[in-house]
Amino acid sequence: MSQPAPSHGKKPGLHPRGRDRTVARAAPLIAAALGPSERILAGAKVDSAKNLWLMYLPVASVPCTKHHYLVLTDYHLVFCKIPWWTGRPTEVEFAVPRDQVRISNYRRGDTRVLFDFVFPGRDKPSPVRALRVFRPEIESMLGQLGVLRPAPGQPYPPRYAPPPGQYPPQYAPPPGDLHSPPPGR
Repeated sequence: MSQPAPSHGKKPGLHPRGRDRTVARAAPLIAAALGPSERILAGAKVDSAKNLWLMYLPVASVPCTKHHYLVLTDYHLVFCKIPWWTGRPTEVEFAVPRDQVRISNYRRGDTRVLFDFVFPGRDKPSPVRALRVFRPEIESMLGQLGVLRPAPGQPYPPRYAPPPGQYPPQYAPPPGDLHSPPPGR
């Protein structure tokens, strides 16, 4: 018997297939909890604990670490509970309106992404960790929440120009906007 011929079409890799399955499993939970009008914009698997060091202890950290599927929708940031054993979203633990989300201290590492999140019912921020494969989704979520860039309507700060009036007189720029393209472009 001969082997089936390989298809020449581009097949999605393991991570995109797993991500799509997780989104498909989380969508009915979110629709049941928040309503069918909520559209999922991005999602990623994350771990959280009350202390950062509890997440780095391998087997002993399992009871101390909570696993979530973090979902950004049109109006909420949703935390779906994921059991450690199955890795499938089982219920919506809580949903925070987007204007009440408090995220700070974003740290981009080589293998993990870390940021601090204030969970409902807690006063102090807790660390949240995501693996590197979820970095694009996490950065997309944080960008849409205004954590990685200025809030909507606020201009970006100039990167290379000092504040106005700080130039020595011989190096003063010509009058006009420093960040506009040169004439003729």
